[in-house]
Parts: sequence; C-alpha cells; structure tokens
Amino acid sequence: MVSNIGCNIGKFIDESCETVRGNSLKQTLYATAVATVATTAPYIAKPIFDSYPLLTTLAFSVNLICLALLAKNAIQWSNVTIYLLAVPIIGMFGIKWNPESPTPVYQAQKYEKIGSLEYVREANGSAQPVLTIKTDDPYDKGYAYGFLTAPQVRYIYESVFPPLIVFAQLRAGDVKGEWLDKKIDGYTIPEHYLTEMKGLKDGVNDWFEKNEDPWRLTSKQVLQIHCFTDTYKMGKEPFIGKKAFQYLWNVLFGDMGCSTMVIKRDEQMVVARNMDWPGLGMGELAITRVDLLQDGSQVRSHIYPGVISVATAIKIKDDDLKLAAIVNECSERSIGSGIPCGLWVRACIETCNTVDEVKQFVASQRKTASSFHLTVADGQNACNFQMHPRKDVYHLSRSLNDRGHLVVTNHFIDPATQQPIEGGLIPGTSGIRYHTVCKTIENNPHLPLEEVTAQALQGVNRSLTLSSHYYAFGPKKPGIQIVTANAWAAEKLS
Repeated sequence: MVSNIGCNIGKFIDESCETVRGNSLKQTLYATAVATVATTAPYIAKPIFDSYPLLTTLAFSVNLICLALLAKNAIQWSNVTIYLLAVPIIGMFGIKWNPESPTPVYQAQKYEKIGSLEYVREANGSAQPVLTIKTDDPYDKGYAYGFLTAPQVRYIYESVFPPLIVFAQLRAGDVKGEWLDKKIDGYTIPEHYLTEMKGLKDGVNDWFEKNEDPWRLTSKQVLQIHCFTDTYKMGKEPFIGKKAFQYLWNVLFGDMGCSTMVIKRDEQMVVARNMDWPGLGMGELAITRVDLLQDGSQVRSHIYPGVISVATAIKIKDDDLKLAAIVNECSERSIGSGIPCGLWVRACIETCNTVDEVKQFVASQRKTASSFHLTVADGQNACNFQMHPRKDVYHLSRSLNDRGHLVVTNHFIDPATQQPIEGGLIPGTSGIRYHTVCKTIENNPHLPLEEVTAQALQGVNRSLTLSSHYYAFGPKKPGIQIVTANAWAAEKLS
C-alpha cells in the first residue's frame, strides 16, 4: 500500500546540484522584441485580427515560443516549431506527417546484475526497447534506470519538458512561473519513490561524469517533471486573454486526448488505447520498463526516460496477463496536495492483481493530487474510476455496459445516465472521440477483436498520438502490441 505519511520533499532538493544557464544577451533581446510585438499586435490592430483569426493564432504562437525561449534557455526552436506547430497545423488539412526523432537510439547494455536494456521484437515486427529491473531496492532501481538511459534522459529534460512546462504555466495563468516550486512541498510522495528518484538522478549524473560531460540532472528537475501536470490542472485567467489563448490552444491541441476501450466477447477481453501528448520528438524514446516483483509477477509500464510514474501498465504472472491499468486525463481539477497521479497509479498496479483489489485500493487511499480517469481490466471484469479530488465522494465508477464494452476519453460520464456530467467536458474532441469509438465497436460485432480495436484507434488517431497499445486477455498466451511514433502512432497498428 502507498504510505500516507508525508515527506519533507524540500530536503530531497539538493540545491548544490543546481546549474545556472543563461541566455546570451543577443538572443534574449531578440526574443524580447519579437514577443513584445506578438503580444501587442492583436490589441493594436484589433479589427484586422478579429477579421482574420488565423493571424491571432500566428501572433500568439510566436509569442509563446519567444516567452518559452526567454524562460528556458534549453528549448530548441526547431522542436517547438515542428512538433507543436507544424505537425498539428498540417494535420488539419489531412496530412499525416510523422517526423523522425532527432534523438539517439538506445544501446543494448547492462548495469551489473540489476538492470538491462535491449530491443525486443514485437509480434507486429516493430522493435521496442525494454528495460528490465531485477532488484527490490528503490535506490538501485532508480540508479540502474538512470545510468542505462542517461543520454535520453538529458534529451527529455532539456528539449521536451521545458517548453511543455512553460506552455502549461501560460495556459494556467502562472505568468511568473512560481506555482510549481511553491506547490511541490504540498505533494505527498511515498518515501520509496523519492528514494528511487534520487537513484535516478545519481545514475544519470554518474554516467555523464564517467563520460567527462559536465551536464548534470538536479533533484529539483526530477520533482518538477513528476508534479507539473498535477499542478497545472488548476488555472485562472491567462494574462494574454482567455479567449484568444483558448482559441490558439484549440487550434494546435484541440485534437489531443487519450482514448481507451475495453471489449469483452465470450471468454476473450481486449484493452486498447491511444496515448496523446505534445511529445516534441520523444515518441520514439518510449521504453517498456519491466519490474520483477517478489511474488514472481512483473509490472510492464510504458514510460519515457527520466520518469518513474505510470500512465499505461500491465501485470503479468506465469505468462498470463493479470491486470491492465490505463490513465486518461479528464476535466481539469487539482487541489495542490496529495499524491501525484502517475505515482498513485504505479502504486496501484504494483499492489493489485484484480479489478476487485483495485476497488479496495481506491477506497482505502488518500486523495490524488488531481483529477484523472483510471481504467482497469483483469480479463473477467473492467472498471473506469473517474477520480475527482475536489469532491467529498471523490470517484465515480463505470463498468462494462450491457453490450460488453467500456469506452473512456477525457470527460466525466454519469454512470446512471451514461451522459457527460455538467462542467465535466473539457474543450476539444473528447465527446467526438467517445462516440466514434463506441460506434466502431457497435457496428462491427462480428469482426475479430484485434481488427475492431485497430479500426477504432485509427479512427481517433491524431497528430499528437505518440503510442497505441493493444492487450488481449484469454486462454491463449496474452496478446500484446505496442507501437510508438512522434505522431499518428495508430497508423502503425496491424
């Protein structure tokens, strides 16, 4: 079980590891000038911008990029331009461009007898990097993980998360970028996960020291990565105007949102999902992390370098798929305290073996830091928990409907009426994707389940879909298919 004892997270932050990285004067002045023009233009020439909304989008896009550059020196302009602007915009015209990752490939290697990293070929022919951890010690878990993936961790921490954090700050109205640092102390992170984070940081830094590279990862950075999505689900009026900002956000990211389904026919059950995320080229860096547990089972989680939290995971024992757990974002609520979502879900999949055990886990644990969907399935039953930390009764649950399926996108649904809950539908395509998946399942009752799920996932495939997953329970050896990409991942499903 997850410990409910809070930790003094401030002690975990080793300020001595902080490095100062400044912008060059020329770069800063240039970005300031462009950002100023882009910010003021929509107001100075309001009639023109009102007539041509795309000009507003362009102006605020330039503004966001410049502000991001000012805030984080490490941001790469090319990544922001390609992955956050070009791919979504040309996707609006039906062009499914999947740019290749600029990051280095993994090297097959081992760290002592604790961990190994190798490529394993999936049934669909794709080769997936698999990291296997063979220890129960949390520090050693993190150390092996960090040491074996250090170059990719650097890419994630330098080129992926800085712009995402900045954009999240701007969207929430945190102009000064202060919320994250102020609220980190309010979160409850179980001690063993803090220890694993420390091991991760040390493993990464020892790899760079061994290779005579001055770059270092800090404890503060690791904490920020694991807390920023929970923090920025709370928001206020953005400083550049809510209407204009939301317009820009919907143009670029309105299609973004994970879609999950569970289908049961006779003795077979399948679970499938698309994971959408503005990945900035990190799609091909995804790895399958395998943790060997004391009871002989193993947890396989689909993660990105430098992150120990979980959004998609399964538990296997004796070659039998026991449990699948999948996270979807939902209506945006955050309380600024509690256990960060991804760590809460990891504790759940490590602790539980059945849907009934998950129900007990949900009922017994302290509140999560923010709202999210948790969908679990064990081959016999499936359940979706709609976690809502602001409510006294903080979760609602839905099970398989009378037609044998359960569909989850990004809004709350009343279990009694099966209709969206008022105030629970977030902007974007959540409702459209929900009905698209439902209709695909209902209109194809005789197609094999793997074909139905492939059609459904491809029907809601988006320019920000980084991975697609298919898990099959049943009397045969469990069927597992994972495909990853920088965009339109579901197109690769067989």
